[in-house]
Amino acid sequence: MKLDMIGLNVKDIKKSVEFYKIIGLDITYGTDNDQYVEVGNERIRISLNNTEMIQDLSQRSISNTDIKCELAFLCEDEKEVNGHIENMRKHKIEILQEPFHAPWNQYYAMVQDPDGHTISFFVNKK
Repeated sequence: MKLDMIGLNVKDIKKSVEFYKIIGLDITYGTDNDQYVEVGNERIRISLNNTEMIQDLSQRSISNTDIKCELAFLCEDEKEVNGHIENMRKHKIEILQEPFHAPWNQYYAMVQDPDGHTISFFVNKK
């Protein structure tokens, strides 16, 4: 068994697709007009699921705040981490944590997507 996809509950597919394009992911399934879209990464798929669609499928009321997670992107080096953060700043995306040398042996930074999911960029220190 292998982890193949992470699903995110999102309010606005268009905003989410725009955000994930900024960090370098492309749509691999669907369009930003659909209720379900997949964005690609070389190892794992990320599905963006419209909150209303999830409610319909589960037949229960779900708040967008009910489901949150962190997506952590492994980078090649500190320069790449810094580059992602500068790109976020350029697009006026709030930086939750500026790059820093974390005590768990990573160079680490965090931003937030339009639905409040934490997006981390990191490199393992050697």
